[in-house]
Amino acid sequence: GNAKSNASGVLSAAVSYLSLATTVCGGWMMGNAALAAAASLDNGEGALGFSRNKIATAGFYADQILLQTDAWARIVTAGDASIKHIGNELFE
Repeated sequence: GNAKSNASGVLSAAVSYLSLATTVCGGWMMGNAALAAAASLDNGEGALGFSRNKIATAGFYADQILLQTDAWARIVTAGDASIKHIGNELFE
């Protein structure tokens, strides 16, 4: 596969890929929490303040943190052109 034939490409994107994945997963979790909080509010259950704050923090995450996913995705897909010609001797 690609990992064997282009190790520098895989390695150059590894940290950014993990950042992208965790940010997206965090958004998914925040979204689910906000939906649960909204359902709680609709049903008149649970702590009103907690539910409102959960929705607000999910909105903050979407507005401030999820915006970073575009940059992470660009880095992941950019490839390794900037380091491709460094050579292994640098790491010996």
